[in-house]
Amino acid sequence: AIRRMQHWRVWDDWWIIEWMDEWLEKRDRLEVQLRGRYSEEVINDLLGMVNKFITYNERFLNYWRSVGDEVRRLIDDLMSGRVEVIIWEGEKGISVYYEHVTLEAHRTSTGGVTVQLVLNGLEGMTIEVPNIFIKTMSEKEYRKFVKRVLRALKGGFEETDGFIEKGHAAMTTTQIWQVITWALLYPGENYVHVDAINVNENDVTIEWHLKSNGHKSIKGKLLNNVDKLSKEELPALMFTAILGDGYADVVKLVINGRVYDKAVIKITMSGKKLDRWEPLLERLKGMGFGWRPYPVGGGAVDVRFYGGNAIDLARAMINALPPILKDILDALAFEKWLKLRRIAEMEVKWRRGEVRVNVAGYGFTVVVHKGTVELEHRARDDDADEVINALKAVYGDEFHARVNSNGKRLAVKIPMHVFKRYSDIKGQVIEVLRRKLEKTKDEKKKRIITKHLIRLTTPTERAVLV
Repeated sequence: AIRRMQHWRVWDDWWIIEWMDEWLEKRDRLEVQLRGRYSEEVINDLLGMVNKFITYNERFLNYWRSVGDEVRRLIDDLMSGRVEVIIWEGEKGISVYYEHVTLEAHRTSTGGVTVQLVLNGLEGMTIEVPNIFIKTMSEKEYRKFVKRVLRALKGGFEETDGFIEKGHAAMTTTQIWQVITWALLYPGENYVHVDAINVNENDVTIEWHLKSNGHKSIKGKLLNNVDKLSKEELPALMFTAILGDGYADVVKLVINGRVYDKAVIKITMSGKKLDRWEPLLERLKGMGFGWRPYPVGGGAVDVRFYGGNAIDLARAMINALPPILKDILDALAFEKWLKLRRIAEMEVKWRRGEVRVNVAGYGFTVVVHKGTVELEHRARDDDADEVINALKAVYGDEFHARVNSNGKRLAVKIPMHVFKRYSDIKGQVIEVLRRKLEKTKDEKKKRIITKHLIRLTTPTERAVLV
């Protein structure tokens, strides 16, 4: 702890000024990228909220300038043995109490050391957060957003980084993008407080504490009622959960001397927590987003989505977001969001002549036969009816799909004469067939694919494809 505090000269204010510069950069990026795309009222409300956080950061800067000497004195007293050190039970950590700061250091389960300076005497402030969503949507769009998406976005954050404070939703974070994003999901009065700083090996971070004064916590409620979540809510909840505790990247794989890009999305949780999440994860699997559990030691488990499953999940999560939230995240340009964006833009690699398309939120495989093309979704016994109902809810009662037994699982199949009547589905299938035609070397298969493309396209569309 002493070594880190000395290394970063934590008693000085240089690192707070760097954080202030990042706040100003985020504010300027929001203004540049959003002004002209949304009304002046929306832009001014958003920037006004960010300015309030910046004002509080300035208050913290002035506070630190007044207590920095105390931190330096704490370090000197520790080195000379002039201060009382409280050793935690089991010798797992220590605490050193001073007037305005408390040093806390403890070993983590992975063998690392966490060093915090907990602040005493810095008051928080209440910030009024605007409801930018209601101002950028029609009444119908806003009702749908609140009912099908907003609750799930809150739930993902609350299940990962959130906690309950006097019945209300609260969280702590060191990330500026998360302070802004979390606040926007809880419009109205929000209490903001910097209650600690983290002295890490690689940097010094500010711990922001946020509590919504007007929104009750929903932590645990959505996971306890997964069967009642809509197909829009599932990827929305996963999105903020991944932002909170997850990981997303494109990794390099070397196979037979060739380098391939592979998309990976994962979230790490305890085995006990996985038990609570499994019903939701199984519903995602039923929608075509396959996942695998990987034990990583210490009782923790990685829930991983690989390759096409990761690509499809990234697309579904991003598509669930309202345009203004996507634009705000683009402007904030933080690493995890950029990686999810990159994954969503990747091509889904096809295997064994099959590629998935999205129909009513479910992944269907394009299966090419000599005489026809059909879409197939493999489902468990209790999921097949749910898929059929979702198809009819989106496309109407006249939409025909059949359920066949496919080994140990059921297969929901949509024949060609049905999906060709719906442009959104047909367009996806045409794109799949076009890519197949480009990749296939077998002349017989090329002739079959070409025949199906002719059946699905007009002469003008075929000319564009060529």
